[in-house]
Amino acid sequence: MTIASSGFVASYGLLWVLVLIQGLVLLGAVRKIYLLQRFGAAFDHAEEVEDRRGEKIPAFKVALADGRTLNSRELRGLGYALAFVSPDCASCSVSLDELRALELKAQGRVIVVCKSSKANCSGLADRFGITLPVVVDHDSSLSESLGVSMVPSAIVVGPDGRIRTVGAPVREEDLDEMIADEVAAEAVNATRPPAVAR
Repeated sequence: MTIASSGFVASYGLLWVLVLIQGLVLLGAVRKIYLLQRFGAAFDHAEEVEDRRGEKIPAFKVALADGRTLNSRELRGLGYALAFVSPDCASCSVSLDELRALELKAQGRVIVVCKSSKANCSGLADRFGITLPVVVDHDSSLSESLGVSMVPSAIVVGPDGRIRTVGAPVREEDLDEMIADEVAAEAVNATRPPAVAR
């Protein structure tokens, strides 16, 4: 092998290393774009609100699209999820399709928070066939009080009223964990002796 041919082999090898690095960078960019399309800006900014985990959820009283009101006191002792969406959010449609599939398992423990007018929120629920409670957050007051600025995103709250997760849309694993925790909490409460009045 001559010096000229060894230089050719070295440059050829270096070229393949550069192609491989460029491929990995491109793959990373494609993955990021996919996750942003799939989960919206909530994926990109989940780390900004992640430090809210463990905080007590603030009390709230909100209007539902069907005209009723929902008070956070009604949810005491239950695990639940707040799924934040908007009618004009393209990636929210994927989250809403998944929520519709999880409705039976959710047993009313998922609350859709729609960041729009009552008419738009009702239309959204009708369009996706959602029978879960739909909160009308037209002025974003609930979203802002919980630090949620992007959709789709979700907050999972444990039976103790503390925020468990913030960021990505509600997943089946979140519901399974919520239900398991409630069953465990009920078992602990059942083994406690009743309080005696003095």
